Amino acid sequence: MASSAAFLALIGLSLTFAPDEILRLYGVSAAAPIPLLLQMGGGALVGWAMVNWTARGLVVGGIYSRPLTLGNLVNFVAVTLALSKAIFVIGLQPLVLAVLLGYGLFAVCFGYLVFGHGAACIPATDHGPIE
Repeated sequence: MASSAAFLALIGLSLTFAPDEILRLYGVSAAAPIPLLLQMGGGALVGWAMVNWTARGLVVGGIYSRPLTLGNLVNFVAVTLALSKAIFVIGLQPLVLAVLLGYGLFAVCFGYLVFGHGAACIPATDHGPIE
């Protein structure tokens, strides 16, 4: 949870405080709504990072913190798919590839927690019947 929080915070803070520089890096015009949209997305990522940071001590996976793991899974899978599609349009750029790999890794990890046998899915030891 802490590593996903740091990852999202890094991207979110970059988008929030440097949208014009990011657009210039990719040769995109900083026309009226685009920097604002980047800042709004960055703010959402910073908020999501804060949720993950505050949940870093929780046991996640299984039925525990299920909404948190499902939300993270949807976020990371959706962005992984979007970036995968974008690579075919804009080409293989190192920064985009690095972000794609990060998102893909977290998508796999949260998928494991939601559908696999994550940390909270370890069965309890059978101590016999309760009397």
